[in-house]
Amino acid sequence: MGREIRVRGSSTEIEGYAVAIEEGRRLGMTSEDVADHLATPWMTAADTVRLLAHVDGFLATGVLPNLAAAKIPAPRRSRRPW
Repeated sequence: MGREIRVRGSSTEIEGYAVAIEEGRRLGMTSEDVADHLATPWMTAADTVRLLAHVDGFLATGVLPNLAAAKIPAPRRSRRPW
């Protein structure tokens, strides 16, 4: 409780939201309707705008904005505590 959850714009997150937003627009939702639908208590208005910008860029170009960063593997950690 009290933790702040940030929208990082991961590639899977952008792709997932893109599917939902594209379907909403196909069904006749306006840009304002989409933004209202995406707004959540744990996202700031800036987070929502950033997410929409990433998704719109992905839908327009088919390229994820952070694809290079997504290909960098996580650091390897030893499973042994000793």
